[in-house]
Amino acid sequence: MQGRSSVSVLLPTRRGGALCEQVIRRVREQRTERPVEVVAVDSGSSPDELAAMKRAGARVESIDPASFDHGLTRDLAAQRSTGDLLVFLNQDALPVGDDWLEQLLAPFDSADPPAAVQGAIHEFPLAELAARGRRRFFWESCGARFYFTGESREWIGRNGGIGFSTVHCAIARTAWQAVPFGPAAILEDKRWQAAAIARGMRIDTAPEAVVWHTHDYGLRDLARRCASEGYGWRGVGVRYRWRDAWRDVRRAADWPEWRRGLRSGEMRRLGEVLFPLVRPLALWWGSRWGRRSWC
Repeated sequence: MQGRSSVSVLLPTRRGGALCEQVIRRVREQRTERPVEVVAVDSGSSPDELAAMKRAGARVESIDPASFDHGLTRDLAAQRSTGDLLVFLNQDALPVGDDWLEQLLAPFDSADPPAAVQGAIHEFPLAELAARGRRRFFWESCGARFYFTGESREWIGRNGGIGFSTVHCAIARTAWQAVPFGPAAILEDKRWQAAAIARGMRIDTAPEAVVWHTHDYGLRDLARRCASEGYGWRGVGVRYRWRDAWRDVRRAADWPEWRRGLRSGEMRRLGEVLFPLVRPLALWWGSRWGRRSWC
């Protein structure tokens, strides 16, 4: 498909600020012969932010904030786009380098192209965050330090080592047409992964294609995030029970790292100190009692 396939880069946006604008500009700066469009489906940014996204090179489609849904909003973005290949990005996932797009889409150029490609998601470097006046959650937010609990390990283990994520991925339009996201308050990506695999579709990885993506959580936001995940996992058939939470607190939590962070002063916020307890317990609560997502 090199030089022939068109690409739509799709971003759900809301109050993304300067970082969202930079993400759009970085997409526009890519070295590629492919026709590329950027479509943002926005659910509540200010007029100044909307204007900035348009100046950066995005076509902006606005929706009522009350209608936002992680699955349906991404479906809408795909419906309003024209590309043969659909690249899904979060508004705060910054592509690294000007060859990011070609690295992400390279698997589609093979003789046996996949239905989708999962790109790499790395934390923002600390120096980059410091320059932006931001900090990183001690336990990070993208990898095994944060997702230490059993439901994540189980999912990745039974799905070829891939925890599909719309933070940074690409899907062939034909695959999306066969398997749209559909309604999903959270974990729309895992729902899509399960449905695609059930249809015999293949998902490849592109580890050289990297975005930087970082969160910092206070205690309230952390608990809501993890409870929402528990609710979402239940929706894809993964139940996280009390015994799972207790096992993860005792065996999976990195207590030596917790002691190191406490002694060094790197853990400064209550959410960071309580994280090895909060994540399993909130997951269990969301899986058992949750009725909606807060994310």
